[in-house]
Amino acid sequence: AIASQIAQAAARARLFELERESRAIAERHADSMQRLQQLTAQLSGAVDPEDVAEIVIDCGSALVGALRGGLWLVDEDARELRLLRTSGYPPAWVDGFGSLPLERGNLIVDAYLDRAPVWIPSREEYARRYPALEASTREARLPSELAIAAVPLWAGDAAIGALAFTFPGTVRFDEEGRAFLEALAQQTHQAIERARLYRAEQSARAEAEAERSRAAFLAEASA
Repeated sequence: AIASQIAQAAARARLFELERESRAIAERHADSMQRLQQLTAQLSGAVDPEDVAEIVIDCGSALVGALRGGLWLVDEDARELRLLRTSGYPPAWVDGFGSLPLERGNLIVDAYLDRAPVWIPSREEYARRYPALEASTREARLPSELAIAAVPLWAGDAAIGALAFTFPGTVRFDEEGRAFLEALAQQTHQAIERARLYRAEQSARAEAEAERSRAAFLAEASA
């Protein structure tokens, strides 16, 4: 009887622990979605890619708890990724990563080429997979322990760039954390495409207005 009571108590304790964990996960998920919605609202008002990059890197870094962040877009010839916005890195490091040729060996480029995120949970893993890059982080005065996430900006078959965030300490990058960063990248991609469309429409409108003005001037001059 005592053994049965102990077993039942243990089962109830385990059930209670599972319920507590489920509530905690639900609360974290709700908080993440709220933060993403707030950032999405900010992005909706961005009228050019530079505005989008500023919001994502400056505000997004704080939201995800990153120490540093950067956003790269592919150039018109699709030969390299060009840095549009960064935060937290020293100027010397930024100069070296301002343009990234589309060649393997850089986690940001790899994320873009593979259309898949690259998760680096620790400096040890960084040194194993990208030894040259890991060595450069020492010059950038990054923490002795760090984690990095590089996430592509893409939809369907179209990729336009990549995001990268550096975190202090080791990061496990669980399913929820990965989903949040991928959702952030998706929102960034959409916001940049909207901004580009807006800029193109504004340019076309200005060109049409200039053409009307020239036509009116010529008509008046020939009258």
